[in-house]
Amino acid sequence: MPDAGRSFAAPFAGTVEVRTYQFIDGEVRVGSNLTSVAFYPYISVVAADRKITYRPGTLGSVTELLVRDGTPVAAGDPLFRLVAPGRSSWTTFYSSSALYDV
Repeated sequence: MPDAGRSFAAPFAGTVEVRTYQFIDGEVRVGSNLTSVAFYPYISVVAADRKITYRPGTLGSVTELLVRDGTPVAAGDPLFRLVAPGRSSWTTFYSSSALYDV
């Protein structure tokens, strides 16, 4: 698990896309708003020739967003910070044996 308090920065210039997903009744859903179920952010940086997507842990309790959807960023600009240990959306949605948290 990366250290709590660690920030993740954009590896290249682009535009930020933030999508939130929830795991509801065994299904991954985007755009849902069930407040009793954790939200998992997918934070992407999109450029003309590449895209990277981070899938950290739950929004608020594990992950703090430092950017908003649609924000242009330069390489090195902060995207999000881990505020506590927690499983990534990938380990929650697809593979509990995955050895990574972002």
